[in-house]
Amino acid sequence: EQSAFMGVRGLRSYALSCQELWQTLKLPYLKPGSAPVAKLVVDGNALLFHLYFSNGINCVGGGQYAEFEHLVREYLKVLQLCGFSLFIIFDGIRDASKAETCISRELDCIRRSKTMLTSEKEVASEKVLPVMALQVFQQVLTELGVRYIVCDSEADSVVAYVAKKHGCCAVSQDSDFFVFDLPGCYLPIENLRVIPGGVQARRISSEKFAAKLGLSKEMMPVFASLVGNDFVTTEMLRNLHGHFMDMYPRKDVTRAIYIVQAVATWLAQFKDPESAIDAAVELSGKDRVVPEEEPKEGEEDAEGAAAAEGAAEGAAATPAAAATEEEAKEEEPKVDPVVFREAILTSIKTYKLEGSQDAAIGPESEHKTSGGAALPPHLVQMFRSGHVSWTLMDVIVNRRFWAYSLVEDTNATSAWAFCRPLRQLCYGIMLKGDKAPAAGNVVVEYVRTGTDFVPEDVAPATAFKSGEAVPAVSTVPSLSADKRQAMVFSALESSDPDVIKRIKALPPGWQLAMGALRYWIANATPRLAAWEVAAIILSFGRPATTPKATVKRSPEGRPHWVTPAHAQRLAEWQLALLNSQFLNGLLGNPLPAMSAVTNYDGLFLHRTLHELNPSRSVPLMRVVRNAGVTPELFEDLQSLALAGSVSSCVEGDVNLTEHVLTAGGASGPLAATPAVSIANKFAVAVEDDEDEDEDDEDEETPTLAAAPAPAPAPAAAAQISPKQPKKKKEEVVDPDILALVAEIEAVDVDRPPKMSKSAKAKAKAKAKGKEKR
Repeated sequence: EQSAFMGVRGLRSYALSCQELWQTLKLPYLKPGSAPVAKLVVDGNALLFHLYFSNGINCVGGGQYAEFEHLVREYLKVLQLCGFSLFIIFDGIRDASKAETCISRELDCIRRSKTMLTSEKEVASEKVLPVMALQVFQQVLTELGVRYIVCDSEADSVVAYVAKKHGCCAVSQDSDFFVFDLPGCYLPIENLRVIPGGVQARRISSEKFAAKLGLSKEMMPVFASLVGNDFVTTEMLRNLHGHFMDMYPRKDVTRAIYIVQAVATWLAQFKDPESAIDAAVELSGKDRVVPEEEPKEGEEDAEGAAAAEGAAEGAAATPAAAATEEEAKEEEPKVDPVVFREAILTSIKTYKLEGSQDAAIGPESEHKTSGGAALPPHLVQMFRSGHVSWTLMDVIVNRRFWAYSLVEDTNATSAWAFCRPLRQLCYGIMLKGDKAPAAGNVVVEYVRTGTDFVPEDVAPATAFKSGEAVPAVSTVPSLSADKRQAMVFSALESSDPDVIKRIKALPPGWQLAMGALRYWIANATPRLAAWEVAAIILSFGRPATTPKATVKRSPEGRPHWVTPAHAQRLAEWQLALLNSQFLNGLLGNPLPAMSAVTNYDGLFLHRTLHELNPSRSVPLMRVVRNAGVTPELFEDLQSLALAGSVSSCVEGDVNLTEHVLTAGGASGPLAATPAVSIANKFAVAVEDDEDEDEDDEDEETPTLAAAPAPAPAPAAAAQISPKQPKKKKEEVVDPDILALVAEIEAVDVDRPPKMSKSAKAKAKAKAKGKEKR
């Protein structure tokens, strides 16, 4: 999920340098009732990353889903109002041949997560996609009636095939699309921009691009493979590229662009792909003749910069990228010609747009279970619609699960660990009845350990805590809703009939979230503190944030009150929600599906944990009221969250009626810390000036400029509602405090009145006048 976009190294930079090949179009708003005029086939994962990362939405809090939902909705509405009809295709199961590349990118996400939480420098440029952003995105698509589907594996070739088949423009963020044969042109996502009055699109013709390189359409896949992509690695190509550098003089361009030009020039001499492949394999096996002349001054720096550019476009950095040309020539290894040829042929195959791509989004899947059986039709349908995650499909197909990265404390145990029992139930359902491989009936989980990303063997569960055996996934549709619901409640520590009754009485969007909260409380290690639970209750118990047109932008960097300890707790909370959804979805959603928009607001939760920490002595009632939650609702949700055996699993206590908040838990002081009275005399008599300053500072954040409202005319950018003056709170003041204040006022009576600056100046002037006289 977190991986940067793959593609041909350096090709995007070269394409952008060819300004004459690009065509810019401006589409105004259509008249109401007009039919769509332009069809787009869109790479869903590329659009997801672009919208979250390119619009300044905060990542360090773990997810600002309300802001993201608003932005996605407004962006897509504008496209629809300008006559665009979209068909969005998402990636499915990760290709096994790219496992090493995916692990490398997960490691990069772990590094970025650590930087975001610990670096003293600006961290706004570091991004990690929130774990439930995909779910929020797909929910908005459903709401707006935008068609989407999840394909079997990587979506690139499927997007290109569907675009070619229907004569549409393909939209993505991958340089592979410069290589595909697309009669309807390629439109990079960053070039599809909302502007005042409509949309601006800047596209490029694949036919003109090939002509610019001097190559035929048939030769373009060979060209991409020899430049380098995720199938043909930098290591494989190093010697071949060295030969090209010996053949053709280096011009004043970056190394990445130079390689693109050199490969195209060399390929132009061949009439067909087969002869070009044979020649490339042969040349790659030959030793280079090292020129006598030294590299030009400054060339090494240019090479290093170009290597960095290539890495940004999907290349893994290599030691030779920063080495001098002489050093590179001395260290160049010879690649096995058989392996090299196979990599080229595999790469070329991915660029062929044939009928096989139809099956990748059809009612049946090309994938089989790990035992070789066909996938159940209802499971394929849920997978295509996004109701069953690709990570779970990877379990039944490859017995593998990717515990992808999120913002968490890299010094702590992975937040994925505590909710493993929920996933083991999912594994048991997915694999029951499937033939186990020789390695045994296990699933390999790839999960963070420290700053590494390593595999761990995990056994599937055979039964729920209630003793009920897990059903086979093929039999799930035949089970009654009540039975499936009982399975979910059993897994989420909520089997008690009274607890079930109370959960089912909650609004639909809160039911699964409450079950997830009870599971987290019962299984968190170390134990949760009562005030940490209170923060979560305030999060999904508060009303909807602000009107859709005035969504407030959160600061993009790391506020001072975001800590690694709180980030770890909130990572666990998100994964409690996500893994509960995995199980609920796999069982056909016996509990209503929930939305991350209403159940998780990263910065709100971080700030609330900061305020509720007993060491700060902030009045609990004040925090509750500021969250917009009534005391009655807070107490009802709290009693439900802690009902039954779960109550013994928390440290400390929160009692709103008696205004008592006791400490405990990993994020705050030790459990032995004395209770902090909310009715503390000084807390009541004096407002915490520091907190008020922080509140004001946080409220003065940038505004999210909303896209134009529905037709006929675009609306102005959304503005933050003006800050309302705070109402004076009625507090019951302690008699001792009143006596103290009276004493201070009595002393003040004997003091001379305080003079303003202007009065002091006049008095001084008058005194000087008297001295002169």
